[in-house]
Amino acid sequence: MQFLALSTLLTFLLGLAHSAPINGTSYPETVNPTPTSTMHSRHNYDTPSVSITFYGASGSFQQTFPVDGAIYEITNELTISRIVADSGSGVCVINGYHNSYTRLEGPCDEKVYPAQVQAWGACYTALAEGQGDPAYDEFST
Repeated sequence: MQFLALSTLLTFLLGLAHSAPINGTSYPETVNPTPTSTMHSRHNYDTPSVSITFYGASGSFQQTFPVDGAIYEITNELTISRIVADSGSGVCVINGYHNSYTRLEGPCDEKVYPAQVQAWGACYTALAEGQGDPAYDEFST
């Protein structure tokens, strides 16, 4: 009986020792919106853009997204609870690492629930009424 308890405890401790901690560097390996798309890490300043501010309990940061429909990685590891589109025209979609989906259209202020680190964003021109959301449609299949 004691051997069984001891071997179970040792197996548990061995598994715990080899498990990967959840930290900011482990997020990029776990998130891939779609295997066929590539995220852009640099901005294309030849197109119109939307300035977005991300707010969390311990600070904020700002990132500018070109209105070109491309997916741009968000590399800041701050846990976000609110996203504000300050300027620009277009529709933006911001997705978090734990599947939050925030849609911004024009200057607006949206809450993120539950608060989480954001993974990527994409902005595109406003849609005609009755049209789908291309960023959402692409990744929801």
